[in-house]
Amino acid sequence: MWNQQFVMMENFDVNELLKNVKSIQDQTQYWLIRTMGGDYYTEYVGENYVAVGYNEITIEDLKYLPPKDKQARIVLQTILKDRRNSIRNAGYPASQILRFAREIREGDIIIVPSSSSFKVTFGVIKSDLYQEIKNLHLEGRCPFSKRRKVEWLKTVPRHLLPPELQLMFNSRHIISEVNSYAPFIDSFLNDFYTKGDNTYLVLRVKQEQILSADDFTLVNDLMELFNEYSVEHDMGLTSKDIKMKMSVQSPGDILTFAPFPEAIAVIGFFIMFIKGGTFSMNWGGFHLETKVPTAGETFSKVASSVNLFLNDSRRRSVIKKLEKKLDNMDIETPAAIIELMKELGKDRDSESGEK
Repeated sequence: MWNQQFVMMENFDVNELLKNVKSIQDQTQYWLIRTMGGDYYTEYVGENYVAVGYNEITIEDLKYLPPKDKQARIVLQTILKDRRNSIRNAGYPASQILRFAREIREGDIIIVPSSSSFKVTFGVIKSDLYQEIKNLHLEGRCPFSKRRKVEWLKTVPRHLLPPELQLMFNSRHIISEVNSYAPFIDSFLNDFYTKGDNTYLVLRVKQEQILSADDFTLVNDLMELFNEYSVEHDMGLTSKDIKMKMSVQSPGDILTFAPFPEAIAVIGFFIMFIKGGTFSMNWGGFHLETKVPTAGETFSKVASSVNLFLNDSRRRSVIKKLEKKLDNMDIETPAAIIELMKELGKDRDSESGEK
């Protein structure tokens, strides 16, 4: 299964390794934004934006509000009452407008539901507040002028969301802060990432049938393999340095994390090489016809050392058992690991073409 041309790993730079891993900023906030019963869901997703109503309030109005939210809310309520005589409770729209304008920031994660929350789309805010002036009065179009650009990341039927995220939709507010769901949103959207001091790897268990107790020994087997690797490569780490959370349902996730990115990367590469791969790369198309990685290519050095470690004939029976358990649980290589390897391959191909 594995080619043995990779060399042993030299000392590697952890900071260099982290450059290749997606980082989620600690200050990222998470928001559920309603779509008027789904009426504007298709437009939001199709045209890459979200919006808030009450066009009586312009961005120019918002610029001159007092800096403190309490006073700003009072002023905004007064403006709303003056410009819309029919409004009864100006406090609620004032607070929602301020939230959209002041609290939501570029880089925040948003979730928008379709009609009856049948579908759910996740995205990231990509702009400051802006005011749209075109097509606001066309029939069937969203008339809201205060908007933010969005890069959409993922759309799924609501019933496929993890159970932990289902309660998020109980809030009926136009805009709801859902930061308490952040860990579940992060691991749903990403399968290899850093946040705070930790690096995370998510193994998706896709098997819908009942699993045997033996299949769940996969975690223990992986940790034993990691302990062997750590000793052989003088990492100074053990499985006690790695934490895990498991969803007891099947399908479900196994979340692995630690403040040691090299440890989590090694586990990710264990899965990748055991499952096999067919990525075409100049420094090694996972067939693997490879050049020796240079000293600065930390990620490829970790991959090379893991590949050689797993090729040791003494571990063949252990690897066979792990491969079977991974297949039984229908666990695939984390997509982010695969994409990183493809990008590294492109970089190496570009370098070779320049020489």
